[in-house]
Amino acid sequence: MEFISKKKEVLGSQIEIFLPKTIKNNNKLFERSFDELLRIQNKFSRFEQNSNLNKLNKNLNRWQKVDEEFLYLIKKSLEIQKNTEQYFDITLKSTLENLGYDKDYSFQKKKISYFTKIKSKIKFLFFSQVKIKEQTS
Repeated sequence: MEFISKKKEVLGSQIEIFLPKTIKNNNKLFERSFDELLRIQNKFSRFEQNSNLNKLNKNLNRWQKVDEEFLYLIKKSLEIQKNTEQYFDITLKSTLENLGYDKDYSFQKKKISYFTKIKSKIKFLFFSQVKIKEQTS
């Protein structure tokens, strides 16, 4: 079977999608696939100014409403965190930024205060600071 592919940069990576040549309207499928990846990026990337995740990060320690898709991903992430003995951690934003994993991928370590070092170690001991409060209709 022969394939055709299209590449685009999305989600901070070069993504290449392959489709069989025999599929009709494969250009529409490529377009729809990349549109969905862009939707995910715009909604969940911590680098997108108006993303749901960025809004959540800007309002930490306050109850915030999220949609079903976002809630599902948070719950699934917490489940994975528990199953991996906290090696997978969705609360690593400040740690990643301190290591230089920023929007520009500078990978330049930031100066970390003593308080920040202690705080990150203490945080690890508490398993998770993410709280979910289900709302009933």
